[in-house]
Amino acid sequence: MIIQCKYYEISGITLNQIKPLPASIFEKLMIGASYSRTNSAPASGSRWFIYFENPTFDRVEAVYSPNKKMVITAYHPS
Repeated sequence: MIIQCKYYEISGITLNQIKPLPASIFEKLMIGASYSRTNSAPASGSRWFIYFENPTFDRVEAVYSPNKKMVITAYHPS
């Protein structure tokens, strides 16, 4: 499965196309694809980086809104 998020693809999750979506929905998709949340760090513009790891796929960085209720984008860092 692959999730496409603002021109990025995330291995293990499939959706035709997503735009910013509620964090609760995104996290359910990630958990369903065997990702686990590992860490967080502040990002520019009061946003947050949330990191997810998977035993099979590369790590994912997700950019959350300042209140951590919306996921703006997510990607596998190169």
